[in-house]
Amino acid sequence: MPKAENTNPSPIVEETFDERVSYRNNNGIDVLGEFGINKSISLVDMCACINNVVDAVIDDSGYTPYFYDVALYGNILSHYTDFDKSVSAKDIERLLCESTLKSVLSNTICKHQYDTIVCSVNEMVELKKQQMVNKSEIDELFGDLRALLSKFSGSLDTDSMSKAMSNLASLTSVDEGNVINALVDNLKGGKSKAKTTTGSKKGKKDNVTILPPVGQQKFDGSEILE
Repeated sequence: MPKAENTNPSPIVEETFDERVSYRNNNGIDVLGEFGINKSISLVDMCACINNVVDAVIDDSGYTPYFYDVALYGNILSHYTDFDKSVSAKDIERLLCESTLKSVLSNTICKHQYDTIVCSVNEMVELKKQQMVNKSEIDELFGDLRALLSKFSGSLDTDSMSKAMSNLASLTSVDEGNVINALVDNLKGGKSKAKTTTGSKKGKKDNVTILPPVGQQKFDGSEILE
């Protein structure tokens, strides 16, 4: 005899939260809503929260500091609470301005986790901002070098230039004078060698080639023609 099919639906398991809290308007009287909240979450969820905030406020197109609070507290709501997920960024911004929502979140969540999220977001944003500045400076330098190479292409030694460009690509920060000086030395047949560091110091990469210093001299390309 065939086994009867079980038509009873599986029970829905509701997520439980540490407590339920309410938030009010700024006069502290009228309750605007309530939600369940966890005082702490897993490290994996914390990392996801931090990355989401950073990605929301800074990317290749630039930094949007005015979106910081909305991104921060919107993601805290998403990862710590059962707050209505359909609310828009505009709604969250209004609640942050007109209610006690921000203080309820910051006072209920584990202080260590809250501080860690805020500090980590700030540090990662500053790191990305610095990376953007460095990338902009290096892109500008490469543009100048391309113009220089195009102007004096007949005088270049291919192997030497290939090594110089490889060294340049490995640097985390570049001094334009040092690079130009090394290029001039190669073009003029000089034999000076770049110095190499082998230890990590102040964030420098290991085995990074450092081009010889150029001092304060100004280079306009005329030396190549001498």
